[in-house]
Amino acid sequence: MAGWLAVLVDNRELVRIARLRHGAGGALNLTTMLAGQDQAVVHVYVRSPKVRERIHTFHLRDLTSRPERPRIVVSAHVRDDVTVALRVNGELREERRIAIPDDALRPAVAGWLVLALLILLLAAGTIWWVSRGRDQTAPGFTAAMRDRIVTVLTPTAALPDVSGSPGDAVRAFDQPTQADAEVQADAEAEADAITRRWTIYFEPDSAVITDDARRRVDELAAEIAGSHTPRTIEITGHTALFGSEASRIDLSVRRADAIAQVLSAVIDDGELTVVGAGGTDPVTFDPDRQPENRRVEIRALP
Repeated sequence: MAGWLAVLVDNRELVRIARLRHGAGGALNLTTMLAGQDQAVVHVYVRSPKVRERIHTFHLRDLTSRPERPRIVVSAHVRDDVTVALRVNGELREERRIAIPDDALRPAVAGWLVLALLILLLAAGTIWWVSRGRDQTAPGFTAAMRDRIVTVLTPTAALPDVSGSPGDAVRAFDQPTQADAEVQADAEAEADAITRRWTIYFEPDSAVITDDARRRVDELAAEIAGSHTPRTIEITGHTALFGSEASRIDLSVRRADAIAQVLSAVIDDGELTVVGAGGTDPVTFDPDRQPENRRVEIRALP
């Protein structure tokens, strides 16, 4: 299968919640997205290279009539069909099972054919280039022509002094220049200014922010708030690979929601998006390294 399940809330940008493949699942916490609203319309879409189709719509009403803001979660699970559900404060309000459109399951044959053709052309070009290099002593390829190619490709003025041992030569070629370092630093700074990323880790089976993690969250909240630039903050919760799929999805949403509550208290000019990925996007499958999967990833986009 190719494609994603995505959610569109009040005509905002589609937020992906689950891959369109058997056994995948995901959830989206709408609480922070619906602050101050008394109603909303939530569309669930199937998106793939060949189709974008709305498969279900949830209508949310009377959201602000409660004394406390409700916790609203839309979840999806993919089997032979798609099960989408709406829960308010953990209580199941609506659930639908919907067939996946045939076009979404059909592979994009044309795209694969183009990719295969490009690979064949690349392989043919590589073979031609290698055979050309081996044929440099053939009739018509003079010493002057060979010297000219060497001069053009490797001018001696650009080569480091490698008069010492072979190891010195390797180190000389590997050593970056000051200009290279400055260019790399500028590129990293520019990329960092566009998208900032942070990771917060949790204890097993817990959505409680530890003291160390809380200090880190407070620091990054101050950093984001101090940038004075409206941003979209994407908060994605993850879990280890233990436990049932439903429990992992719920835990990942609660972890992301815990971080969102801290950030929302200090960030006034940004929009928070909370997503629970469960164990569908692990850092590692190694059973001994599962603490690396118990995390919340935070991205700040301009």
